[in-house]
Amino acid sequence: MKLMSKIIDIFEYFGIHDYFNTDTMIIGPCPIHEGDNSQAFNINVDPDSEYYGAWFCNTKHCHNEGNDIIALIGLLLSAKTNKEYSFRDVLRFSNKFTENVNLDFSSSIVKQDTLSSID
Repeated sequence: MKLMSKIIDIFEYFGIHDYFNTDTMIIGPCPIHEGDNSQAFNINVDPDSEYYGAWFCNTKHCHNEGNDIIALIGLLLSAKTNKEYSFRDVLRFSNKFTENVNLDFSSSIVKQDTLSSID
């Protein structure tokens, strides 16, 4: 799943920095409702797991809107811009995002203004 391989870059793009990694999960406050519980949000990052890419908000249940990476990106886009995005818009953003991310972590991440490409 190409998007999941870029989850840290996705977090970086949306300004999500308050999290920690385990072998199988990324854990932190929920970025959708900007929670303050440091362990309320988790996303499975184990590519061998049948739940790879599944995420959960254990406080306000933001995952009830959908708990895969596409739903997460859609909710992050909506939270960032305060407007709703269609499934097609989220796919368009995701496609452009994965094409425009520099994976050299020793330098700054290079990305185009992907939000303007879906307006």
